[in-house]
Amino acid sequence: MVAVAQVLHTSLSESPPSVFKKTIGLVNFDVLMEMQYSTAQNKGHAFILLPFAFLGHRLQTTRVLMEGKPLEFRPVPGFELTSSKRLLLQKTPYQDPKIRLAYVEKISALTQYVLRLRQIQLGTLQKSPHRCFVAEWSKDIVEQIGSFKFDPLKQTFRVSYEDREILTRHIIAVKIASVKKIYRGWECGNPFFVFLLEWTPAFEEEAAGQRFADVSKSDLEDIRERLTCLDDSHHVSGFPSAYDTHIEGLLQQFRQAALPIPEDTSSQLRQIQFVSKRIYTTAVLDRFQRWVSAKEFVLAFQLELLVRNSIVDPATILQLAGRIEKELSDKQTASERSDIQQLIELLHRAKEENKKLLSKAARRREKAALAVHFRLIRLLCHHITITPTAIHLEGPFPVLSNRVLRRYPHHPDHFVRVHFTDEEHHHYRWDRETNGHAFVNSYVGGILKNGFMVAGRHFEFLAYSFGALKEHTVWFVTPFNITVAGTSTPVTVNAQVIREKLGRFDEVINSPSLYGARLSQAFSATYPSLAIELDEIRHIDEVMDNDSQVNVLSDGCAREILEKLHTSKRLLDVGDEDYDPTQFVPKAFQIRIGGSSGMIYVDPTLKGRVLCLRPSMNKFDAPDSLDIEIANIPRASTMYLNRSLVMVLEDLNVHLSTFMTLQQNALDETLQSTNNVGRFRMLLAQLKIGQRFDVHYVLGALKVFLFGFRDDCPPDSPLLLDDYWFHGIIQSATWVVFRQIKYQARIRVPDSWTLVGVLDEHKMLGSGEVMVHIQDEDHPYGYFLKGPIVICRSPVVHPGDVQVLVYLLLLTSSSLIMTGARSIASCLGGGDLDGDQFHVSEYKKFIEQVQANKFRPADYTPCEKRKIDRDCTIADVADFVTEYINTMFLCMQLAALHSQAVKYAKTGVPLPHRSIPHYEFPAKPDWTADEVADASAGEFYQSTRALGNLYRRVKAADIDELEIPRPTRSAREVESAITDKLLISVQAWVKDIPDPTQEDLTSIEMLYEQYRFELKRMTTLHALHETKPLTEMEVMMGAITQKSSQPKWRKQLQARMHIHASQLVGSALNALLPSEETVKDLCDALLRVWYTWCWIIERPYERDDYPRHVGEADKRKEFGARSFGMIVLTAIFKIMDRLTKQPTDVKAVSGDLEMVEDFEVTLE
Repeated sequence: MVAVAQVLHTSLSESPPSVFKKTIGLVNFDVLMEMQYSTAQNKGHAFILLPFAFLGHRLQTTRVLMEGKPLEFRPVPGFELTSSKRLLLQKTPYQDPKIRLAYVEKISALTQYVLRLRQIQLGTLQKSPHRCFVAEWSKDIVEQIGSFKFDPLKQTFRVSYEDREILTRHIIAVKIASVKKIYRGWECGNPFFVFLLEWTPAFEEEAAGQRFADVSKSDLEDIRERLTCLDDSHHVSGFPSAYDTHIEGLLQQFRQAALPIPEDTSSQLRQIQFVSKRIYTTAVLDRFQRWVSAKEFVLAFQLELLVRNSIVDPATILQLAGRIEKELSDKQTASERSDIQQLIELLHRAKEENKKLLSKAARRREKAALAVHFRLIRLLCHHITITPTAIHLEGPFPVLSNRVLRRYPHHPDHFVRVHFTDEEHHHYRWDRETNGHAFVNSYVGGILKNGFMVAGRHFEFLAYSFGALKEHTVWFVTPFNITVAGTSTPVTVNAQVIREKLGRFDEVINSPSLYGARLSQAFSATYPSLAIELDEIRHIDEVMDNDSQVNVLSDGCAREILEKLHTSKRLLDVGDEDYDPTQFVPKAFQIRIGGSSGMIYVDPTLKGRVLCLRPSMNKFDAPDSLDIEIANIPRASTMYLNRSLVMVLEDLNVHLSTFMTLQQNALDETLQSTNNVGRFRMLLAQLKIGQRFDVHYVLGALKVFLFGFRDDCPPDSPLLLDDYWFHGIIQSATWVVFRQIKYQARIRVPDSWTLVGVLDEHKMLGSGEVMVHIQDEDHPYGYFLKGPIVICRSPVVHPGDVQVLVYLLLLTSSSLIMTGARSIASCLGGGDLDGDQFHVSEYKKFIEQVQANKFRPADYTPCEKRKIDRDCTIADVADFVTEYINTMFLCMQLAALHSQAVKYAKTGVPLPHRSIPHYEFPAKPDWTADEVADASAGEFYQSTRALGNLYRRVKAADIDELEIPRPTRSAREVESAITDKLLISVQAWVKDIPDPTQEDLTSIEMLYEQYRFELKRMTTLHALHETKPLTEMEVMMGAITQKSSQPKWRKQLQARMHIHASQLVGSALNALLPSEETVKDLCDALLRVWYTWCWIIERPYERDDYPRHVGEADKRKEFGARSFGMIVLTAIFKIMDRLTKQPTDVKAVSGDLEMVEDFEVTLE
């Protein structure tokens, strides 16, 4: 049938009729061979089943040869395909039969062996002083039908045993990707395997013999229950297993399953000793908890972190108890935190004995912790991750503050952020056979309702922020005492007291979802700004549509005229750190005030000092809170495509060539930017990477001194920034772009922007009209769009979510203004004007192609809100959270169900689990393959949709080996050239530069060592895996380049790392920059920073034993030296910038003033 396939897949597809264009690409067909029963031979003919009738006519008129003989085709009278068979052939994506056959054979090979087991053990593998496996839990299963088998469709292997007394089967399900290493050998004449895992396996149980019953497919749903442990004596710390036979067959399966090759431990040097000593006994754990409970929380949390995160076992910690108390108990809180964090860092990295490590951490006390530099918006917060089998502790990390945390500024350690996740940091995910809903309801619901114990304190569920709920993260609090002003009696503050102090929730108290959503308003990360008076608030009516007067057009949007809100020094100090007040003055804000929230924008027609609020903005009553909190300061930004938008645009007739052209332009522009500093700075600004270390700013300042990349400087120029460090900066940014383009379809669209939407307050627009005003770096004085535009709002799930509208010219803020018979925002994915951002595009190809196939907007009728017949309690909110977790993983299955699912957080109406249909075809499109998956394997097929073509165009090898020329300069050459240029500028302000004193050098060294310690800690704290710390470049650029199957988890780690890096860099700059702005203070600071630069460039290389093939351009400075140098450069340039802004009569002592003034102008 190869000959038939060649014809169908070539000549027939070259000029297909219109019906064929709607198929998925290469046509499917089936062949039925008619055999003779007596001889089992073919009768000389066969039946070909085709999805479309015209294909049969084509075959009849096409000459097809098989082994040199022509085939004859004729229709079968009276034969007609069943509707299900025809639909299967038409809709099933084509997959190469060879690839499919290889995949089926692999599945068959992995499932043909079911190994019988004698014993299963769970425990820890200790490597010092000898390799020893310590069993915490053991099960002899000779009589309990224990087995080992692969489940290749779910990428797991399962170890199971039956309990015949209660007729249940216990299952240990191990993800193949979690296996780090395998050991094999013989113990007491029996073969064994030891699996060293990255994360804990899943534990399940099901009724014995369940799968062998005569049941339908639907009856096999929810047959397994998820467990937190196998039995009461089980404590999870590792996963070894022993087997009794079929070793060679199992090794072959390991290879086919892409598991690590087992290490043979038969030799004397590689032996593993097996010990049945239990470390995590109840007695030891109780003793540890009693000891920890007596400590201050900051120290207690860190000590428990060591045990819960399996860094040190509890028995070892108790052996060190006396030493720890002697070294740490008398320290202040900040010092305690620093000392114990140093111990944790050493334990992570070193192999010394614990007592020696503790001594080393104590000796570091002389180098005090880097002074923490916090703005009002940040505080240190402890994080707790709760998985089905354990509680993991992290932090504390700096986080953005919120209203509640600012209300209790002296008690941040009493609040913790709790994240519910599966073992590998995924959201909870269940296959249809697992009753995951019941597990979440009992396990997560039980923790939310009853709380948990950590570091000797009981924490209770407080509330959540709306954004964090999507990541299954909530706030918990442990009770604390405060003294009310004017009294001496302490008052206990617990979760209930905090919620009651927020305001009155009478209107939503019978709806758990709405009550939780209103509480979340106080826990959203915000920037404090101004306090206003009650008489400055004006309550105004909603704006209704002109026709029915039913549809609300002003949902969540109102006006204001508060000049200080836009120019407040306090706001600029605590607000967005990337905000540049010289660029433009914001005219719109997303705010919280009391029980109200929404979007406010400047209306110059208002008089005096006024803040208007509409009924749709009032969520609950909080009359005592009149502080305006800024949730966001929106601004125009570049529009990018994404996967869902590409799919919808393709359905609206946007051609594949249009997407391919945009993608190629994005790839070319990225590579071209690596040769020019100016273009590369634009790339950094678009990606928003390297911000915390001011990479964009430093490159701009170096450009003033004529430094540059390959297009900026001749190859032999000493000003070429082409050593390993700047090469790494270029490579990191380029890698991020290529990764986003391939795996997210994040492609920049020219002449397109992302803007916030506000209301046409004065009804100047007609139906289907909007006003668009752009103000950004390219248009600092504003730019008005004229003509038709494409407008949409992410996420798009319906063809009607993308519309072509007409926009008019009107002087307004940097925003998009809309009105009409129906709110345009509601037409675009059911949006509103309370801060939603919209994509607007002037890109001509989009307008022409979408306008020809315009689709009517979806109705997006609001779902009915779930209510109860009584006042809800926090237990009802906890039930809502658990149901939310159960519901969220269903959201993206179908557009018809998406709207109901994503609105669940407000309506409380869940999406039925079984309403999600089964996959009709087991293989998935190749563009769904993640970074670590093989898209050419049998699990995937080549998608002919736009996303498939875009995905395949960027090869994974192109990302791994970017075509960027290797560096040609050594670090010493580049730093020397920068030093020579800086010296001239420094001498412009400091005529005679004295040699640094010993005190200067000691101060510099101490600052540098403090910085290095915190930087090294960050590489472990924010890494995807504890055993694979981040690089210095990853921290500085704020981009984790390690491949991962969990991009959302990586994104969360990056966001956390950005805040931590902001604190670290801020603290270092705070030590380098002067506190006063006088010329003398600035010049003194410039001298100190110059000393620091001269000291840091003399730091040694990381190692002296480089291989011979490593040249000078590849040698690395010691860890932390180059990123610290970037901070020092930032300090030098900022001091110079401030000096140039001093009055003329008190400017430089001497020097080249013309150069310095040119420096200032160029930076601005």
